[in-house]
Amino acid sequence: MIFMSSRALRVLCAAGPLLALAAAGPSHAEPIDSGVFRIYLRGRSMGVERFFFDQFADSIVVQSVVRQIILTPAGDDSLVKTSRLYVSAFDLDLRHYESTQKIAGHEVNRTLAMSDTAFVAYREEDSHGTGDVLVRPPGRIYVHDPDVYSLFDVISRNLYRQEFESRPITLLVLGRRDTTVEVTIRKLAPEPLRWGSRTVQAIRMNLDDGSNVIRMWSDARGRLLQLDEDRSGLRVVRDAPPVKPLRRRTPPESNTRRPR
Repeated sequence: MIFMSSRALRVLCAAGPLLALAAAGPSHAEPIDSGVFRIYLRGRSMGVERFFFDQFADSIVVQSVVRQIILTPAGDDSLVKTSRLYVSAFDLDLRHYESTQKIAGHEVNRTLAMSDTAFVAYREEDSHGTGDVLVRPPGRIYVHDPDVYSLFDVISRNLYRQEFESRPITLLVLGRRDTTVEVTIRKLAPEPLRWGSRTVQAIRMNLDDGSNVIRMWSDARGRLLQLDEDRSGLRVVRDAPPVKPLRRRTPPESNTRRPR
């Protein structure tokens, strides 16, 4: 573990993605996708996550803002969480991640500054920060930061084209003690899913850590449409596009005169 001033750690961790974008060329964003996830817990509406996928040269940046109710022993509280994920535009490989969470009068900032062989996991809580320099596991790494559901969308977009029945993936789970866990992802037969006013043939994938199963439904482009976790009663649904109103056809004018 390394200790340095909160400001110094922030500058160190934030420099990586900024330098990468500067080296890649002009910071002109090309929009890829945007939307809203509705968050439900045992049928109760808890909040929303608004997310944006944009491309900057060879990087894709996924930004989100979560506003939701959190259940605590003292009663309901409100959570506001912003996040920004940087991945390779070529294969969605993790480059950098940062988030800020505000709840119950406390603020927690998280940063992952990745390199090829190691990474810095930085945590700042109420202006007190620490950073761990850790060995980067081989292969692809996916981030799991609680209450950020667009991160599951990234998993779906990365894996939906691949042919497999079952395979392991590595999740970096952020918490008071960050942990790297191997979970099993299973691809199931597609099935019809009612989404808004229409039915889509959805791609299905399950994430299984041995005790919890997260079920995901995605469209033909890999975009996450719905996520369920039966044990907690969690359901996350992406807003469907609005239905375009039908245009009424105007009957052609008749040239026949009415008799007088």
